[in-house]
Formats: sequence, structure tokens, C-alpha cells
Amino acid sequence: MLFVDSSSWRGHTTFVHFFEYLPVLMLLLAILGQLSRRVRWQSLSLLGLIILQYATAKISGDFPSLRVLGALHPVIALILFWYSTTCFREAGYLVLKSGKS
Repeated sequence: MLFVDSSSWRGHTTFVHFFEYLPVLMLLLAILGQLSRRVRWQSLSLLGLIILQYATAKISGDFPSLRVLGALHPVIALILFWYSTTCFREAGYLVLKSGKS
């Protein structure tokens, strides 16, 4: 729908604001919950991917010669989705395994 009707663009750009700070919250909770360094690094990786999302959107809009990098935007979105579910499952498993709840 977004690529057919540009009136959906605002919804697309607003969507990220619901999730952009979750990796920071995940990192804080991983530290407070004394989870492994791996889980902490995963949270930082998610934050880095979100930053890359912003960068690819900005680059493709501001630098016409680098628009090809805008093609990474949907790829990074898929990686973000996959990696966030992986991190969630692993952190949940570690919490259940350790007996903390």
C-alpha cells in the first residue's frame, strides 16, 4: 500500500517511533537482570540496526547518487524482525533456565 499510495507515508515513518527505544530498554533490563554479555550485545546490535535504518532512509533521500543504498532499507527491516525475535526467544530461554522470573 505504501508504494502505491503516498498518503500512507506518514504511517510508515511514524511506525518506527513505537519501537526505536526498545533496544535501549532491553539493554537496561539485561544489565539489571544480570543476563549474559551475549544478550547485552544483541540489544546493542538491534540498536545499531535501527540506526542503519535511519541512515539508509536519510541517504536515499538526501543523496541521489547514493540512492542504491536505499535498497538496503527493506533488507535491514527484515533482519531487524528476524534478529529481534531471535533475541527475544534467547533472552526468555535464559531467564527461564536461570529460574528468575
